[in-house]
Amino acid sequence: MVDGKTIMAYNPYMLSFSGLIFLLDTVILGLFDYKLWKYQRKDRTNKMVNAFFVTIFILMLAYFSYAVGILFFSKDTYWFGRIEVIADVFLYISFAYGIKIPFLIRFPRVNPNKPFLALLGLSSIALFFEFLQIPNPILNSSGIIHWNMDITSSYLLYATALLMWIPTSYIFFNEGKKASGAQKKRYFLMAASYFLICTFAPLMDVTSKDYLIIISQTVMTIGYILLSVGVLYKRK
Repeated sequence: MVDGKTIMAYNPYMLSFSGLIFLLDTVILGLFDYKLWKYQRKDRTNKMVNAFFVTIFILMLAYFSYAVGILFFSKDTYWFGRIEVIADVFLYISFAYGIKIPFLIRFPRVNPNKPFLALLGLSSIALFFEFLQIPNPILNSSGIIHWNMDITSSYLLYATALLMWIPTSYIFFNEGKKASGAQKKRYFLMAASYFLICTFAPLMDVTSKDYLIIISQTVMTIGYILLSVGVLYKRK
């Protein structure tokens, strides 16, 4: 855990490293979702595009909430922790909703709402522990965010991210092996992005070391860029 006194000399309205990262991720996800929205307008019956659009939109809300907390509430311990909880609610919903994507690809006959509801129920367990002990996030003097979640909540978040997105990465990878041309590249890029995001992003919740948090947040952003490129890639 990080000593709360280390933040006192830091101006919360300055753009910190972590604040910039979450703001950049919000912009990337917003632009990505805008592109998906344009695709959706052309073909509203495309279930894959619809699932991606909703997943990314909810994820964008999560990252926007994180960014707002870091940039404007880092000295308000009451609201900072509660904003983190709100953001985590969006994050878990996005994780759960996103499971529809691999099911639509690999198991098209299965109702995608069933795995979504199952994972949403699993996520509620992790959120229950988080509600029991509201996090005490701290932005240190180096501008690095330490979310300071309860140890049970932090490892449940990590496990949930792996459980929800590693299978998706695996399915994209397998589909890529069977595809060719641009489709192969798209699947491989999406497989890589899901793997990077779900393995590195939650790392910031289970470590107190600044350099690991920096690695976590940097690789997370690279993952979102790869995901955007993978979905929007058109070259043959």
